Amino acid sequence: MTNKPTRGRPKGSTSFARVRLNDLTDHMGFNANIVVSKKWLEQIGFEVEETPIEVLTPVSDEPKIQFNVTH
Repeated sequence: MTNKPTRGRPKGSTSFARVRLNDLTDHMGFNANIVVSKKWLEQIGFEVEETPIEVLTPVSDEPKIQFNVTH
């Protein structure tokens, strides 16, 4: 009998990393939008607005290839 593979994150891995704010602003700039946890914002005293994040769809500049499939 084989063991079933486990689901989720491997033991010992993390979803978060510590980054110095100075390093982040050097890389992203002062006016960059950064995605953070609502729970973390509430813990540090920010009020969280329930506005959805706009999801951008990549647009390709390449021309589309037209074709027909026949049997």
